[in-house]
Amino acid sequence: MISAAFIWEPRIYNDEFNELNALIEAAAVSTLGFLGVQCWTSEDGKRNNATYYWESVECRKALTTHPKHIKAKRRYAE
Repeated sequence: MISAAFIWEPRIYNDEFNELNALIEAAAVSTLGFLGVQCWTSEDGKRNNATYYWESVECRKALTTHPKHIKAKRRYAE
């Protein structure tokens, strides 16, 4: 099993951030070997975490070539 954790500060994000986040999540859950996701907020409320799990490194790497992930990353870079 392999995981990838995404950590961010909770606040009000604009619609574009939320759209990009949704694209990446959709890509993650649709990749071969996806096992699940766990989300939490720190006790002090200063950090959010979403940890995604896949069966193998190869399955995790498939996310980086998924069209939705590429689109989101390209838009983020803009």
